[in-house]
Amino acid sequence: MPQTGKSQQPARINGQIIIDQLTRNMELGQFEMGYSVLVPCIVSVYLHPTDYALLAGIQDLIKEDARRALAAQFAQWNACPPLFKRGKKTKLFRIAAMSGGSNSSPTAKTWSPPATSKSTPS
Repeated sequence: MPQTGKSQQPARINGQIIIDQLTRNMELGQFEMGYSVLVPCIVSVYLHPTDYALLAGIQDLIKEDARRALAAQFAQWNACPPLFKRGKKTKLFRIAAMSGGSNSSPTAKTWSPPATSKSTPS
């Protein structure tokens, strides 16, 4: 039964929700071809102004985490095929990236994880 007299608190947005939705949209936007599968390269995230204000200070950290999560997803998709699919050709997952300006036609690029800088102890 619905409760009366109590207002339900809206769910607060967090970085994990954004990253989960990016991964979900990458999976839903797949374009399968003969030898590869293209995934979207441009993602727009729409936030309520109050959510944007809440996350504005950690935006770069969320982007970095999202890159790592998407790199892990690509690594999983492009890993060696399971034993159950022997003999079946696997398709390479690639990013459909724009070559040049926004009016350019898309080209496919193989995903490579972002370079991480490692500091060496002195």
